[in-house]
Amino acid sequence: MSKSPKVFFLGRPYTVFSDNSKYAFLSYLRQGKNGNALYLTQNQKEHDLMNNAGLPVVLYNKASPLHRLLEEDDVIVSDCHDWKFEENFWTAARRNRFINLWHGVPVKNIGMRQPKYSPNLSFKSAMVWPHAFTNLHAFVSTSKYLNETAWHECFHSKNFPVLGYSRNDILFREARPFELLNTDQSIFQRLQAEKDSGVKLVIYSPTFRDNGENNLDRLDIDIPKLDSFCRTNGILFCLKVHPLLKIEQRVRDCTNIVEIDSKSDIYPLLPMFDMMVTDYSSIFFDFLLLDRPVTFHCPDLASYKADDRGMCLNYDEIAAGRRTTSFAELLSALDEFAKGTEDEYGPEREAVKNLVHDHKDGLSGDRFVSYLDAELAA
Repeated sequence: MSKSPKVFFLGRPYTVFSDNSKYAFLSYLRQGKNGNALYLTQNQKEHDLMNNAGLPVVLYNKASPLHRLLEEDDVIVSDCHDWKFEENFWTAARRNRFINLWHGVPVKNIGMRQPKYSPNLSFKSAMVWPHAFTNLHAFVSTSKYLNETAWHECFHSKNFPVLGYSRNDILFREARPFELLNTDQSIFQRLQAEKDSGVKLVIYSPTFRDNGENNLDRLDIDIPKLDSFCRTNGILFCLKVHPLLKIEQRVRDCTNIVEIDSKSDIYPLLPMFDMMVTDYSSIFFDFLLLDRPVTFHCPDLASYKADDRGMCLNYDEIAAGRRTTSFAELLSALDEFAKGTEDEYGPEREAVKNLVHDHKDGLSGDRFVSYLDAELAA
C-alpha cells in the first residue's frame, strides 16, 4: 500500500502563523484524508509557538537538506511565493505542485502586472518576477469576477478554483482549537473590556508604500490630536498596520490609540470592530463580510497611482465608503461615526462584497480540504 503524499504549508517570511496558510493548514489537519499536513518555517518563534501547541511543524534553514524531505507527489501550499526565491528550497521543490492561497484581493497591482506599472521595482526584481508568479498548479480565488478581471493577468496557473479565503471563516463562527494562536492576547482582552463598557472600536489598517514612505506622518495622521479626539468621543483607535510600516514611539504614549502587533493574527479580532479605516489594503474586502462602515483615508491617492503601485481594480468603483484626503476630513468621518450618523454606504458595500466573494458562508476551509483531497486522489 502506497503511503500518502505530504502537504507542506508555508506562511509569509515576515509574519508568524497567520493568514490563509494558518487556517488552511488547520482545516486540512482537522479534516484532510489523502495527505499528511506539515508546516515548514524558518522562523524560530513560529516553530516554537506551533511545536508547544503540539502541531506538526519543521524548522529549516538555507542549508537544510530539503531534497530528502520532499518527494515527487508532495504538494506545496502557501499564501505567498517567497519560497521560490530560496535556491535551496526551489531546487528541492521545483517539480512539486504548488497551490497558492494568496493573501488578499488585488487593490494594487501585483504579480505579473507589477513590473509594468511599478516604477519602484528594481531591474533585478523585474527579471525574476516571472519566476515567482508562473507555473502554479492552482491559485485560490474568492470569485469568478476576480478571475476574469484580475487573477488571470496577475498569475499564470493551471487552475483558479473559487474556494474563498480560509481566514474569513472565523468571521462567521467562534474560534476552533489553535485558531487563537498568535493573536495579540493583551489587545484581545482590552477590546472585550472596552466593548462591554460601550466604547466604539475602530481599526486602522493601512498598507505599505513601495517608495519607502512607510510611517504615519506620511499618511497625514496627527497622533496627539487623534488621541485627544478619541478620548473625548469614546473611541478606541487600534492600529494594525502592515509589517513593513513603522509605528512611532509616541503612539505608545497614547490612551485611546493602541498598537496591535503587526505580525499577529488579526482575524479572530476583526468581528469586534465597529468600523474600519484603511487606504489601499485588501483587508477591507474581508471586513465587508461583516457589513460595517469603512472609511478610506487616502491623502496620497494621486501619487500612489502615479509613482507607487497603481491600481489593479478601479478604486472609484471598489472603495465602498466615505473617502478622506486630509486629517480634518478623517476626524469629521470619525465624528459622524461617534454620533451615530446614518451609514449611507450599505448598498455599495453589498454590491462590492458580492463581486469579490462568491462564498459568504464560513466554509472556505472545508472547500479547500475537499479540493486538495481531490487533487491528491487524481
